[in-house]
Amino acid sequence: MLTSTRFKPPPFFVLCFLLGAVIVLTPVLLFPIPPLLDYPNHLARMWLIGGGAGLNPVNHFYAENWRGIATNVGIDVTAKLFANIIPAFVLGRILIAFALLLPPLGAVALNVAIFGGWDPWHLLFLFFAFTLTLLAGFLNFQIGLGATLLCASVDGKLQPQGKLILYAARFGFGCLLILIHPFALVFYGALLAGIEFGPHLPEKSLRSWLGSFLRTVPAGAVCLGPVLLLLLWTRAIPGGANSGEVLFNSPLEALVTLDTPFFSYDVRVDALFALSVFVIVFYAARKRPIKMHAGLLAAAGILTVAALFVPSVTPESAWLDVRLPIMAVLGALAASRLSFGNTHRNVLALTAVTLSLVVLRTVWIGWNWSATVPMLDSMRAVLASVPAGSAVLPMEHTPSSSDLSSPPRGKFLRGVFETYLHFPALIVPWQHAFVPTLFAVAGAHPIKVLPPWDEIAEPRGGGLPSVNALRNSRLQPSYMQHWQSRFDYVLVLNADQPDRFGRFVPPAELSLVANAGFAELFRISHGNSSAEIRSH
Repeated sequence: MLTSTRFKPPPFFVLCFLLGAVIVLTPVLLFPIPPLLDYPNHLARMWLIGGGAGLNPVNHFYAENWRGIATNVGIDVTAKLFANIIPAFVLGRILIAFALLLPPLGAVALNVAIFGGWDPWHLLFLFFAFTLTLLAGFLNFQIGLGATLLCASVDGKLQPQGKLILYAARFGFGCLLILIHPFALVFYGALLAGIEFGPHLPEKSLRSWLGSFLRTVPAGAVCLGPVLLLLLWTRAIPGGANSGEVLFNSPLEALVTLDTPFFSYDVRVDALFALSVFVIVFYAARKRPIKMHAGLLAAAGILTVAALFVPSVTPESAWLDVRLPIMAVLGALAASRLSFGNTHRNVLALTAVTLSLVVLRTVWIGWNWSATVPMLDSMRAVLASVPAGSAVLPMEHTPSSSDLSSPPRGKFLRGVFETYLHFPALIVPWQHAFVPTLFAVAGAHPIKVLPPWDEIAEPRGGGLPSVNALRNSRLQPSYMQHWQSRFDYVLVLNADQPDRFGRFVPPAELSLVANAGFAELFRISHGNSSAEIRSH
C-alpha cells in the first residue's frame, strides 16, 4: 500500500487510466462487426438463440438444443436472457467490450485488494486487453478470466466472515465461472491456491513450507464441487462423445506459445511492443523494489510452466496451449506492484510513455480491423442475390505460403489464421440461409443442425476448403459430398488472390452471379428442385 513517504498519485492519473480504457474500447465502437476470428460464428449462434431459430425458413435448418450443456456458455446464456430485449448484433458488441476490458480491470481489482490504493502501474494492464485469445474471438474465455479475477479480488473481504461463508462463496463463484468457461474455474483454483499460500515466502524450515502448501489444498479442492455438479448435470465428460486426436506441441512450438499475450497481426510489430513493455518494467524495477505477492506469483509461474505441456488440440477443443500464458500474465500483473517513481516528473514521464504504448497498441489493432471492412462489404454485396431458405457452400482461394509471407493488412493473424474464416456464418442472420460450418457441436453449443441438413454440416466449423475442391474430390471435406445437388450457391472468399492449388476453372454446374473482388457468388444448377432436395 502507498505510504506517506511515497508519491501518491492525484486524480489526474486515475483519469489517465479511464482515458486509456476508453481508447482501448474505441475499435469496438467504430466497427459494427469487429473481425475477431470466431466472433461471426458466435454472433450467428446468438442470433439464433435470440429468436432467429424460430423464424421460417431458418427453423428448417437449425434449432436450439440445451441438453447436456453446462459450461462454456456464458455468451449463449446472456443471449437467451436478453432475447427480444437487445438485438444480437448490439449484444455481441457489448460482450466484446466485456471480453476486452474485464481481464485488465479484474487484474487491477485484485492488485488493489492486495496492495491497496490505485497506482499508475495499473495503466500498463490495459496493454494486455488485446491478446491472441481476444483477437481469436474467444469471448467466453476472456469474460471468464475477468470474472475470475474479480471473484478473487473479494476473497480477502470474505475471509473474516468465517470458513462457512468463505467456502460457500467460493463454491458459488466456482459454479458461475464454470458456466462461463471451464478455464475460468481452473484460473480461479490457481488464484485461490496462491492467495492461501500467502503474500510472503515461508521461513526456511520444512514445516513452514509444508504448512503453506497444505493451506492451498482446500482452496483448490473447493473448485472440484462445480466440476462434480457439471458431471451430475451432463452425466458425461464434456466432449467425451466426440472423436478426435490429442496433439501436443514440439518444445520449440511450446516456447513460442508463451508470446500469445503479445500476438496480433505482424510478428515484427508484436516484438517491438513486447520490447517496449519489458523496457518499462525494467525501468520501473530500477526505481524501487518490486512489491510481490509470493503465492499469486508462484501460481502465475506454475501456469507458465504448465503452458509448455498442455495439448494444443483435444477432441473437445483446440488452441488450449495459448490460454495459459495469458492467464499467467494476468496473474503476475495482479501479484506485483511496480513504482513509477517518487517524484512528479518521474511518474508523469512513465505514465505518459505507458499511456502512449496503450494508444499505439490500440491504433495498431484498429488499423488492421479497418482493412476487414471492405471484405465484409464485399461479401454482403454478393450475398444480396441469395434468397432466404437457400443452402450456401462457403469456400476460398486458399493462400499460398508465398502469399502469407507478405499478407495484406488485417487479413491474417501473423500470416497464419485467416480473419475471414468464419465470415460465412453471417449468412444465417443476414440471408436466413443455411451454411454447413456453423458451430453446433452436441453437448458444447446450444444449437443443433436438423435433418437432413446435418448430413452436410461440419458442426466444429473447420477451415474453408479451396475452391478447387469443386473439381478435386481429394480436397473436399466430408460435407461437400454431392455438393451439386445439396447446395444452391457457392460463396468464394479471398477471390481476388490466387489459389494455392492452381487457377480455378468453374465446373459446368456453376454460373457467376456476382463478383465484388474479395467475394464471388456462383449459382449451382442441379437437376432436382430445391423442394425435392429439402424433402428427402
